[in-house]
Amino acid sequence: MGEKKEAVKPLILESLLSAVSSQGAEVIKSAGIGMAGSIVTDAVASAIPGVGNLYMSYKQARLQRNFNTFEEELVGRITRLDELFKLKNTEQKEELDRLCELVLGYVVDEPQEEKIKYLVTGFMNIAEHEKITEDFVLVFYDMLRDLRIIDLTVLKLYGKNYLNEPDENVNNYQDVLDVHGISYEQYETIRRNLVRKGILTTKTDVILEKDLEEIEKAINELQKSLSMATNPKNKSKLPTLKKVKLKSKDRLELTKFGKDFIRYFLEELS
Repeated sequence: MGEKKEAVKPLILESLLSAVSSQGAEVIKSAGIGMAGSIVTDAVASAIPGVGNLYMSYKQARLQRNFNTFEEELVGRITRLDELFKLKNTEQKEELDRLCELVLGYVVDEPQEEKIKYLVTGFMNIAEHEKITEDFVLVFYDMLRDLRIIDLTVLKLYGKNYLNEPDENVNNYQDVLDVHGISYEQYETIRRNLVRKGILTTKTDVILEKDLEEIEKAINELQKSLSMATNPKNKSKLPTLKKVKLKSKDRLELTKFGKDFIRYFLEELS
């Protein structure tokens, strides 16, 4: 007897492309949970049959909103995604399909529906790569999962030079305070959180070195003035000491990881 051929696993992305391309955004909105939702929720229910119905009842509303939004976001990019999929070889298609599975997992658990568009943007941008590494993808998507919309809004302030279409409603920190109704202290907390996560870093430059030079000059002038003041033979007027003006501040800038994060999730490729 000949060797039994191993069954070829159907690709989720291929089915998703077919489903989304055959539906318009309005159809998806009225169709309920949609193709992606059916794939994931059926798997969840079969995996935990004892509590499947309870779980589905609890999660259904959020799942429906999230998956409908996910598919709506794909509708406008389906042509490019289909092109990318067809250009890839078998191995690359399997990698892209695995990426799609990972993204769907994040869609399931995302509490902020507005962030779904960033999940899709990241998926599209990463799909442009010939080689997709799962660990690489997880690092970026785990970071996106841990950030909230307000964090991303603050991050956009630092990424204006990297974004093709910056948010017209948020041009400075005061706009962030107004749009989200937070205090400056809360804004500072968000910035420090972005520093701790390695997205922003304290900027160190030549200004700090110049400040140290100014301090050294001021100390030398002070020593010279004190020497003249304590010298009984000195009859001349003591020089007026200049006020030292320091220019360095606790300024923040994007790290390389922060720049890459912005390019993957916040920037739309044209």
